[in-house]
Amino acid sequence: MTNYLGGARVAGGKMKSLNDWNNPNEEATNESGFNALALGYRSGEDGKGYNFGSYAFFWSSVDFASSHAWSRELHNIAGECYRKNYHKRFGLSVRCVKD
Repeated sequence: MTNYLGGARVAGGKMKSLNDWNNPNEEATNESGFNALALGYRSGEDGKGYNFGSYAFFWSSVDFASSHAWSRELHNIAGECYRKNYHKRFGLSVRCVKD
């Protein structure tokens, strides 16, 4: 999806909802219709939620290691779509794709 949207540098802005993000919501256009919301994440260490309003984290279907998986991360202060890996005990958002 990132490649389809023009690369990691601009894909995040094209995926972010125009609403429900902390200001500034930089480069947000929701051009893709993905409508990503800044729901933050649930810590795998203390179970608390963090970064609500400023970040969106989505699991990928690809493992990084047996205990970690790749994810995509969006920020309110950038239009980039970052690729990172997190321990699988963390709670990130999931988007299902209909075939």
